[in-house]
Amino acid sequence: MNHNVIYPFGEFDPVAERLCVESARGPYYFLTGGGTITDLASGLWSTSLGHSYPPLIQAAKDQIDRLSYVPTWNGLGHSLDEHLALSLLTLGGPEFTGGDVYFASGGASGIDAALKIAQRACFERHGRTGFIVAVEGGYHGTHVGSTAVSGEIQNRTTLEYGISRNDVVFVRANEPGAWELVTDQAKHRPVAAVLMEPMLGTDCVLLTDAFLSAASAICDDTGALLITDEVSCGLYRCDAPLLGVARGLRPDLVILSKALTNGMYPLSAVLLSRRLRHSLSGYYFQHGESQSGNPVGCRIAIEVLRSLESQEIQLSRCRVSATLDTALDGLLRSNNSVSAIEGLGCFRSIRLIGPAPRKVWSRALENGVLLHPGVSGVTVCINFLMADDEILDSVDVIAKCLSGG
Repeated sequence: MNHNVIYPFGEFDPVAERLCVESARGPYYFLTGGGTITDLASGLWSTSLGHSYPPLIQAAKDQIDRLSYVPTWNGLGHSLDEHLALSLLTLGGPEFTGGDVYFASGGASGIDAALKIAQRACFERHGRTGFIVAVEGGYHGTHVGSTAVSGEIQNRTTLEYGISRNDVVFVRANEPGAWELVTDQAKHRPVAAVLMEPMLGTDCVLLTDAFLSAASAICDDTGALLITDEVSCGLYRCDAPLLGVARGLRPDLVILSKALTNGMYPLSAVLLSRRLRHSLSGYYFQHGESQSGNPVGCRIAIEVLRSLESQEIQLSRCRVSATLDTALDGLLRSNNSVSAIEGLGCFRSIRLIGPAPRKVWSRALENGVLLHPGVSGVTVCINFLMADDEILDSVDVIAKCLSGG
């Protein structure tokens, strides 16, 4: 492959060749010139239904033939965004009945929109903007706002981009005294919002009930909005439509993306609760994108939700999760390089002792399996339709790589 493209999270002058993917289907990438890669990362948390899922392909083709684009500005629109919005709001339960949805082009742009809304709501309450509380180790994207609230160390060191962190207070995940700093800061400045992934996508760190309860209490005490980023853990990947809601949170804003279109189209959704929507009545939303609510993206997302909620896919997802459980439990018991298995459902982290995550990722790729390297381990995020033997064979490859093979 040539080097006329600047790739995400890569060098401006790349030294390594990239594998060129010619096509993909199910859990497989097919390489130019031959070779197959089993995708155990679901296209970076996107392809919950596998690559080239036929109903989605057909939905996209039909919509492109009918209406491929209309700007949702200047009085124009279409019916698909309203259809999709109503379907998404039902995922949030009663709190989101009568709410609204803003459509953006990706998770990071959705986070930026949510932060703007939170600061506007804070201004309405206090006459000034406030600070955002975010969780160390969390990841929310690389736009200006989303980078500022991302707690991954790689993002927090990109100070050369001129991103101010004066509006962000980070708390350590699952630490009992983590919220004392927030309480202290709140004496001097309003808290605009608390932002969190219910399970941190990096290394699949599940936030404890006590931590979530403390976050909710801070929001109740200060009037701050609760924002849950469900880009990586939502839409049944961790067994629930919205993991935060399933664990008892009552968010004001929810961000979804990635699996929302199965990776086929850049689309994200920012869900606003009914309470928040009513509090902002009359507010002019000074934010927008040319592709907001694109009809092709909306049509694909409607078909994704229909598929994910079908009995066939739900049964398959449960089977896949159980098979993965069994395989990873065997890996933990038989391999001294594995310290723990973290995560839920089809989204797991294999915590490592000794081998560097990136080295294991590299070995696995050489053996035809694509993982995702984290900070403390490698991440497995599998689609809901994988066959049992495909899962077991892939975990056998991981075991071989951990043993130095």
